[in-house]
Amino acid sequence: MRADGGRDFSLAMTRFLEQQCVIGASYSVADEHLFTRFKAFWKQAPERFDHPSLLGQFRVELVKRGFYTEPGGKRPHWRGLITRERDNQGYEEEIARTQAG
Repeated sequence: MRADGGRDFSLAMTRFLEQQCVIGASYSVADEHLFTRFKAFWKQAPERFDHPSLLGQFRVELVKRGFYTEPGGKRPHWRGLITRERDNQGYEEEIARTQAG
């Protein structure tokens, strides 16, 4: 990894969380889904470099920012955030339920 790679990665992660995610205590998102979204974001990021352990660093950054995975299960879920399209989908479903009832 480059000498300034950690700082660049952290900046990219900040932009990813601001642009692609919604933060909130009631949210939860699958690790696989979140990382897939991040990987696509990373490929377009100006800070991008060939990171030797992208998934590992991604998870370390999330933990450093106070997010945690729910214990148990084969597929971890991160608590405290959700991707924007999932949040919008839930909002639209809530509106549909309200209008139907």
